[in-house]
Amino acid sequence: MKLNMSMSNKEITENLLLEFSKHDKSIIDVIEILSNVMVQTGFSNIEKYSDALESVANDVKSNGDTLHNALARQGMLMLTWLKSEEKNV
Repeated sequence: MKLNMSMSNKEITENLLLEFSKHDKSIIDVIEILSNVMVQTGFSNIEKYSDALESVANDVKSNGDTLHNALARQGMLMLTWLKSEEKNV
């Protein structure tokens, strides 16, 4: 499956769901993959610093809320949630 930036969110979601249906993936695996896609997409247009949180915070301060920094924030939040769930299992 090849994703590109010209695809709509609906097309990306449909392609991801189709791809996941071909494999035996748990919901946790799917959330992790989607989170990583969100982070990667979000950081594609954010100036990088040594720390990911600093990068996002500086981007929000400079540009306000944008799709890119929102994707990066939400993706990181989902990954943090997954990590906390691993500790509880």
